[in-house]
Amino acid sequence: VIIPNEVATVEKVLRTTEHFINHTLFSGKIRVSVEVVYASNNNPFENMKKGCKLVEEGVVAVIGPLQYQAVKSLQWILSARHIPFIVPLVSAARPITIFKKPNFNFLRSMVPSNNMITRALSSIFIHYNWKSAALLGSNTDFGVKSLTEFTIYALKNHWKIRSFELIETKYNLTTIDVDDQLRRIKISGSRVIVLATDLKLGEVILKKANELSMLSKGWAWIMLIDVTEMSDFVSAMPKYADGLLAVAVTVKRGILFEYMTTLHPNLQPILLKYVDAILAVTYAINNLIDDGITIRSESLVCTAETTKVWHQGLQLLQKIDQILHDSKAIDRNGKVKFPFSTNLNVQDTPFEISNYNNANWIKVGTWINNTLEWNKTLTRFPGGSSTLLDTGSALYGQHLKVVAYNVKQTKISDGEKWKNLIRTLKFGKADIGGVPLTITPSLEKEIDFTVSIMDGGKKILIKKPEPQFFLLQCFTPLDYPVWLMIIGNENKADYLLSQHNVQRWIQDHQEQIHAFNLSNSIWATVSAFLQQGGDATPRSVAARLVTVMWWLACTIIVSTYTANLAAVLTADKLKPEITSLTQLSQQSNIKYGTVEGGATMDFFNTQNYEPYNSMKPYLIGVHSITEGIERVKRGNFAFMTDTAILNYYKNRHCTIMTVGEEFLVVSNALGLSSNSPYTREISAALLKLRINGYIKKELQKWYKYNGETCENFNQNPTASYKTIGISHLAGVFFLIGAVILSSWAYVIIEWLYASIRNGRKLAKHYKEALVSYCDDRDVSYSPI
Repeated sequence: VIIPNEVATVEKVLRTTEHFINHTLFSGKIRVSVEVVYASNNNPFENMKKGCKLVEEGVVAVIGPLQYQAVKSLQWILSARHIPFIVPLVSAARPITIFKKPNFNFLRSMVPSNNMITRALSSIFIHYNWKSAALLGSNTDFGVKSLTEFTIYALKNHWKIRSFELIETKYNLTTIDVDDQLRRIKISGSRVIVLATDLKLGEVILKKANELSMLSKGWAWIMLIDVTEMSDFVSAMPKYADGLLAVAVTVKRGILFEYMTTLHPNLQPILLKYVDAILAVTYAINNLIDDGITIRSESLVCTAETTKVWHQGLQLLQKIDQILHDSKAIDRNGKVKFPFSTNLNVQDTPFEISNYNNANWIKVGTWINNTLEWNKTLTRFPGGSSTLLDTGSALYGQHLKVVAYNVKQTKISDGEKWKNLIRTLKFGKADIGGVPLTITPSLEKEIDFTVSIMDGGKKILIKKPEPQFFLLQCFTPLDYPVWLMIIGNENKADYLLSQHNVQRWIQDHQEQIHAFNLSNSIWATVSAFLQQGGDATPRSVAARLVTVMWWLACTIIVSTYTANLAAVLTADKLKPEITSLTQLSQQSNIKYGTVEGGATMDFFNTQNYEPYNSMKPYLIGVHSITEGIERVKRGNFAFMTDTAILNYYKNRHCTIMTVGEEFLVVSNALGLSSNSPYTREISAALLKLRINGYIKKELQKWYKYNGETCENFNQNPTASYKTIGISHLAGVFFLIGAVILSSWAYVIIEWLYASIRNGRKLAKHYKEALVSYCDDRDVSYSPI
């Protein structure tokens, strides 16, 4: 028999069994010798060496060990030598492999497989209609195999495994860190956790889970107990473990149970499987003797390459199988033919479901042959609830304590109020903070944060400059050179009109000979510019060309002036002295500051680059946000804090404004107590509100004061009109000049033509006059 040091007390029971067989059960017929060897439970190689030594000593069967890897290593050797191999407390289920199936022909297990404990666990899920779970186990045979079996069963039933976490086991349990695994389970959404580890590691996990509030109301933990740990299972658990469920093999009593437990009252009943394994081998030997077969052991070598086997090994194994199968067989006298300490029929082994409550394990259910018997009235989950949803809200039925600070309390600064709020959350005196907090690396170590409610930075708040008004402001839409150009072009047009139209006007309208003199021409151009019309219109082509071009220019200039005049009259020409953080840092006239002890001041104090570094010595800490706003309203002070807060205040005090780009753009979120179980759910709800626009909509409502906003609330504070310069209207004046030049050319041509034509008419007139004069005086003349 190979046993670990952890169960050394079982050797006394084995010696009792040896004496019982040799002196009571088969006195004078059979004499057995039980050789007990010790091997570390965590050292498969040591177990294999001890097994080889037993083979060399000529044993007819090997019983033990307790570790699956050791069992797997030994079975290759023992099966190759045809030595029956019985493991009392290790499942002999075949491993899943893509290679050739291992030879388990001579291996027999006396406990149910991992598949059976998985079926018992699944019956609990079916009973409560749970369809999802998180699995947490040690990276051992028991942890991996049991959870893997359950995963396969869950997939067949279309259940969801929301998290599958394994923990590396270490000799020093204090060095094991399970934070990451538990946090992943916490955010997975599952509220039912299956734990498959040894009990000592399980206690470490449960302690950390309690610190993360994962043993409170709304959670369920189901522990799978390995048969090798049944002796420790009855030990007391901490108070925070109330509500745990445990699934473990039930040891059914056999005929020899009372006899053995009376002799060894401190023995854990599950260890009686060792007694029954020895009895099974002994009964099989007795049956072979009754069949006329004498058992002769042989010394074999397990390290050399040889095909030599124990030729009676297969016969003995067949008889052992018969004994195990007929463990309840009755003889002719109505007595059990093979009295054992426990029930050896693995197929109908029952599982017991226990509930830890008030420092006691209470039996609440039994599973046997795929049937679950459950006592609902005795079952209590963490927090005292009798039912539980596998997923859903951890907030259900909870009373949350919300902490905030009183903005009207002036004895304590806003920075100190903020620090008090953080401390309240950190030490679990409240569940959630009622104000949005800036997410910083230092705060994340102290409290939990939800997802970001809004992303924003800091801005500068200053007093709004007073609008500058002056007497001639109505002329500001156009630059002064533009006005000079208009006057100059108007004079040119006046002169041209007065010169172009004299001859034609004299011919056609002698009664209005003075209509287009210089003064009337000036009046006509001014009337056109003011869109009032004129009393007379020019008749010459050149004058009309100039007039049409002037009218077009007037239309463009007047429209431009009108459009820019509207901007002048509706927008204050605000030109603040400070327009950026860099500019603020480079001047000394305007003082600046933020809330003392707040996140903004902490940020300035931790930065070592410009312009923040140069601003540190001059940064003024104010008592509260309200004080900062009042100092800004008095003037000569710039206040820096969250943009959202400044937007709120500047809409209630229309004499202040924000300037510059945002700096220190960060995320703002709700703070929760450290390791809060509600972080994931509240974050999911906030994310939904942010995506559908609810938060943005509510922020806009919050910004408004009685449904109204200050003028230019959403405008750039430096926005204003732009004076129209010569460059904007250069094309208009260019066209006017070009037309005037063309008109002058046309006038010159017209003058030349008129001069020639008038010269001829004048010569003819003088000739006719001379002839008439001569005829009247009878003067003879001869043509030249």
